[in-house]
Amino acid sequence: MEYPILRPDVDLIETNAGAIINKARENKFMFVTYTQFDVLRLCTGENSLEDIVNLISQKYEVSKERVKHDVQNFISFMHKNDVLTVSKRKLGNITKSKKFMKSKEEILSERKNISRFPTKFSQLSALWLILTERCSLECSYCNMALEAKFKPDDEVIMATGDALRLLDEARALGAKILGISGGEITAYSDIFKVIRHAFDIGYQHVIFGTKAVGITKKFAERLYGSGARRIQISIDTLDPETYQKLILNGTLESALRGIYNLIDAGFKIHVRSTITKYNIDQIPELWEFMHDLGAESIVGFVVYPEGRADRHLPPSKEQIKWLENTIREKFKDKKFVPEVSYFRCGIPVTCSAGILSIAAYPNGNVTLCDSGRTLMTKYPKKYVFGNFKYQSLKEIWENSKTLNKFRKSKFLPPCNECSYLYNCLRGCPMISEIVFDNPELADPRCIIRYPYSEDGTKRTPNDIFLWDTPRGGSDAIVRN
Repeated sequence: MEYPILRPDVDLIETNAGAIINKARENKFMFVTYTQFDVLRLCTGENSLEDIVNLISQKYEVSKERVKHDVQNFISFMHKNDVLTVSKRKLGNITKSKKFMKSKEEILSERKNISRFPTKFSQLSALWLILTERCSLECSYCNMALEAKFKPDDEVIMATGDALRLLDEARALGAKILGISGGEITAYSDIFKVIRHAFDIGYQHVIFGTKAVGITKKFAERLYGSGARRIQISIDTLDPETYQKLILNGTLESALRGIYNLIDAGFKIHVRSTITKYNIDQIPELWEFMHDLGAESIVGFVVYPEGRADRHLPPSKEQIKWLENTIREKFKDKKFVPEVSYFRCGIPVTCSAGILSIAAYPNGNVTLCDSGRTLMTKYPKKYVFGNFKYQSLKEIWENSKTLNKFRKSKFLPPCNECSYLYNCLRGCPMISEIVFDNPELADPRCIIRYPYSEDGTKRTPNDIFLWDTPRGGSDAIVRN
């Protein structure tokens, strides 16, 4: 006898078309139907596989033979994907603390009006706060679309009271993850208070990063005292001249001193490097140094042309492949191999913005994510979902017509008939905006919608995508 059990690191978020399996710590999620949602809610440790089959058969009035085949396959798939674990013993209802888990009687009595596509979501998973858009470093690849230094403070610096209220409101909606973005977070005077409050009210993860320029021993200790234990460090080279070219108003020595102070204060550091054609040959040296300094993880992101960056800044495909091979060889005997991250052709990665997460900017605007400045500025009627200075976050999340329309757009033609729809949800509108100057077109990484490269050659899965304009099946460049 087998007793399937939902893993404790998995949340089920009900929608008007079923549910979302959310593994927030791994930034993974997948959609399931209402029937599958019922199956998962019965995986408590108290119900055997046979019990679940009987209950689903009874509720949906389908033969046990048919239900057994489907339920067994589904539970096996969920087990392989680390959503469920399976016990040979009856353990009782050990998942009782999960609010979405229901008793057998409740599940049998539930009847729902089911929509074809999910547009309503029972809870929020993550909140992004852009606490300040101010930053004195002026990085050459910064994705900030507008210069904050020319704007009034109340437009580019979030009031502490607003930040704390948003934390409370998002937590009440179910959020467990807080992302803090900017601007340089060390320029926000009440950063310690915001982080401390997030942990005090139950956020499990607070994600934030810094260039570390100018971080003193005292600042690092105060930051650690706020409850944070991990921090993302952005550093791109160990060459002072290259550093000055990429980070116009910072120095390498100041950044390294700040990193040293953070580690000395107790922080576990996670290194993030932006890879351009100017520093790609210096990345191996940098990553070896950061690994030996004690970094917990290292990842490099190939720069993408938004904000101050242009299409001449990314390295070539040959350079990227060289870096991958070099890193693989240099780190083969070390405790981990750093990741070289870049966009690939194929099926675009699903984005959770507007579905599980949302972002709030200092001027009050609520939009998709911390990279949404361009969309919000250029298309406010489509990508500004509300303003927290005049509305509650709950009202925006649950009732915004603009947000609801954005969610519905994920299921519109030509993608609505694609068998991979739930794997990508049309991808990222920001990438479509950069390539096509139109965020409503399908993601240009998709090789089903756009099977040919700009030069007419056939695109292949996992090929490096470097912002060329793809062609559709008719061999015509897709520009509507």
